[in-house]
Amino acid sequence: MTALDEIAALQRNRAALAELAERQRALRDRERTLAADELELSASRQELVQYERKLLEEFTPLVAAQVALAERQEQEVEAMVAALNERAAALAADRAALVKRLTELRAACLGEEAPL
Repeated sequence: MTALDEIAALQRNRAALAELAERQRALRDRERTLAADELELSASRQELVQYERKLLEEFTPLVAAQVALAERQEQEVEAMVAALNERAAALAADRAALVKRLTELRAACLGEEAPL
């Protein structure tokens, strides 16, 4: 191998080493960027967890109050339905008594005997 060949080989090696050094520098820069992004993501994740806990603390009593209100309203509706059913039964009994009494009065006015 001649001196020129050796010089050319050394220049190729130097160029290859420079390219490798540049790639190494770029990879280290990328590694720093990724590490910074990871730290930022971790901080954001922690902030989100804290926000979630705060929301849970705020919403839990509100939901409990709404559930209690719904239960009370359900009980009130059940009581109203029961009262309405009682009134409907009483009205039906009053109507039957009125129909019977009207029939008796009609029969008395017409001089007929009331049907049994």
